[in-house]
Amino acid sequence: MAAMGIEARYYDLTHGWHGFLTFYVLIALFSFAGMRRGRASWEQYFYWPFASLATMVVVGISLGVLGWLLSTFAGISVRGFGGDMLAVVWIMAGGFIGGLYWAARDRPHAAAAGRGAMVFDGPGRHPEDPRPGT
Repeated sequence: MAAMGIEARYYDLTHGWHGFLTFYVLIALFSFAGMRRGRASWEQYFYWPFASLATMVVVGISLGVLGWLLSTFAGISVRGFGGDMLAVVWIMAGGFIGGLYWAARDRPHAAAAGRGAMVFDGPGRHPEDPRPGT
């Protein structure tokens, strides 16, 4: 069996099924990191492989749109090693942001403090209750 050169190995790793698996592993690892950072519940980790597939589809589509926008409007060629490095950074960021999204999805909305918030005078007071002595 002949040894593969570095260019052949690089092509093999970034195309076909090996490229698909590389893409999935990058998304899944950084999605896991995002879920950890977002403090996901244990139940969410069960769905992590499937959430990574959904994140992979979104990141793949956005990567295609990014390449089209860069080549059409900025005139930047996204081919070759530089384009692949841009894609890897985009994939890592997309996986991490996707993990943060999936972690926050199961969490209830936090109470918004700010204008219009009701403040009670004491324990068990309701704003419509008359104050004693008024």
